[in-house]
Amino acid sequence: MQVTLLCQGCEESTQNASAATVGIIKSLIGHFDLDPNRVFDIVLECFELQPDNCVFLDLIPIFPKSHASQILGFKFQYYQRMEVNHHVSLGLYQLTALLVKEDFIDLDSIYAHLLPKDDEAFELYKSFSSKRLDEANKIGKINLAATGKDLMEDEKQGDVTIDLFTAIDLESEAVTERASELENNQTLGLLTGFLSVNDW
Repeated sequence: MQVTLLCQGCEESTQNASAATVGIIKSLIGHFDLDPNRVFDIVLECFELQPDNCVFLDLIPIFPKSHASQILGFKFQYYQRMEVNHHVSLGLYQLTALLVKEDFIDLDSIYAHLLPKDDEAFELYKSFSSKRLDEANKIGKINLAATGKDLMEDEKQGDVTIDLFTAIDLESEAVTERASELENNQTLGLLTGFLSVNDW
């Protein structure tokens, strides 16, 4: 019943409907002795699925602010497990960004739960940039003193010329190689969420 109530469309969400929904949720929590944290989790899940439903912005303040960061943090940590094979949904990023935008949660409190950590991200960036720079420096490089035999030796591989078509192939491989890494980068995902809720 609670989920059905929460998942009504935004077109029905007038100010009176919002007040009624808040009252009903409070009554359900009290009458059935429901765990407020679990109810809050359900509210956030429904909000994640319907980010345009304005009832949630009236409903969320009845729960403690500190609990929102913890619940969202657990959601992000769930996707960090090795056995989880799917990525964080755009809805979760949008929800988190919207709650930060509305000053319901603090960015620092949620940022602590995201991966990769800053140090790891900088190391990944340095190694990737170094590799890409080495590949770029090889484009069009010609060793006039090299013979066919020299080109076959492993230690002379740095002297091999990479033509433009090979460079384009290397670029495509790099994009493919980094795609899964970027999909798993929760910090970039949250940035996407901020852009989608017009909070830059």
